[in-house]
Amino acid sequence: MKKKSLENAKNGYWSQPTAGTDEELGDETTVLILSKAQWNGLQQDKKFVYNDQTFTVKQGDQAGLKVGGKTIDAIAVEGPNGSTRLWILNNAGFPALIKVEGNSHGVDLELTNIE
Repeated sequence: MKKKSLENAKNGYWSQPTAGTDEELGDETTVLILSKAQWNGLQQDKKFVYNDQTFTVKQGDQAGLKVGGKTIDAIAVEGPNGSTRLWILNNAGFPALIKVEGNSHGVDLELTNIE
């Protein structure tokens, strides 16, 4: 990822990586992490744009996320019509996607263990 993408990206990279090659990502793309601009939108406005969808904080569902028996401080957000849901690590320095359901790009994920 480029420094510019970590600052302002609005899209995630969901393609299958090719073994033995390096992928050059565009300035608008990150891998499993929110950009600083998205994080700021989440904190200030309780919403942000990701992959051309506006995600908003899911009210009443902020008790964290269980991962490997531990409760992780995560922010739950959902896209239009509630069809896509994301859980984001509540950490300004590393706002990683730790769970994705209903991804329009066909790739859901869930962190299963933290040591």
